[in-house]
Amino acid sequence: NVWSQTGHVLVLVNDPEKQSDGVFIFDPRYQNNFLSSRFVTKSFGLALQETEGVPVFETPDGFKVRQSISCSWWTYGLTHLDYATFHVIESDTFEVIIGRRTIETLGLSKPRSKII
Repeated sequence: NVWSQTGHVLVLVNDPEKQSDGVFIFDPRYQNNFLSSRFVTKSFGLALQETEGVPVFETPDGFKVRQSISCSWWTYGLTHLDYATFHVIESDTFEVIIGRRTIETLGLSKPRSKII
């Protein structure tokens, strides 16, 4: 499992030009280093894809993360700086807390998005 072995974290951002959600793979071993990106369906719909050998999961069944991590990043297009915090809730559930600017960009009503 690449997530538990290397500590990769999934970061959800928005592409203001294409009006679609994006998936970025963040490696906490290297500050602000995004290994790959993949644009998928809207509303955080994740597609089962693989980019540069890094799998992007379709559902979090069995998904395990060893740590919580906070990181900052520039959204696609360098529109603004924001942040994301990831907390492990259960072995198969995790929570994504994103910054207010990204919330406004995505049109979300709450700052917390739980992926179940």
